[in-house]
Amino acid sequence: MKAHNQNAIAAGHEETLAVAKVILENGGNAFDAAITAAIAMFITEPCMSSAGAGGFAMVHQQGEEPKMLDFFTQTPMSKPKLKQVDFFPVTVNFGNEKEIFHVGQASIATPGIVKAIFEIHKLYGSIPMKELLAPIRELATNGVPINTFQGIDLGLLESIFALDPSVKQVFFQRR
Repeated sequence: MKAHNQNAIAAGHEETLAVAKVILENGGNAFDAAITAAIAMFITEPCMSSAGAGGFAMVHQQGEEPKMLDFFTQTPMSKPKLKQVDFFPVTVNFGNEKEIFHVGQASIATPGIVKAIFEIHKLYGSIPMKELLAPIRELATNGVPINTFQGIDLGLLESIFALDPSVKQVFFQRR
């Protein structure tokens, strides 16, 4: 019996899915597809990811133990008193639940995702970064339509996104 590679891709926007699929179809591995999808999400899924993000990744290669990569954001070791900084709560109503997000300049941390993308590529990637970025160029140049899921996310987070007039203009031009 011949073994078959089976790939599965999950994404919150069809364009994220499409660029990851292109990478797999062009001979890239799952890490290559994940890198491309992560970068595409900066454009296609702005409520879920950005170049200012951080996170964790569970990586596994056949024959090796799984590894957890921590690329969460970093905050300063020495922090000023909250009364002295731009940091305040915004409540987002998710229907059955309400969640408090803290926003303002003091909510900003040093992102880890860009470094993680290059580290994952160095350790596990199989094709050049230039090829991983190629399918994303059109998305970055022309933008993408907001799908239903992204529209719901933007609606939920509008009170946060609209705090900065320049961000409000990008995401809520018609309002």
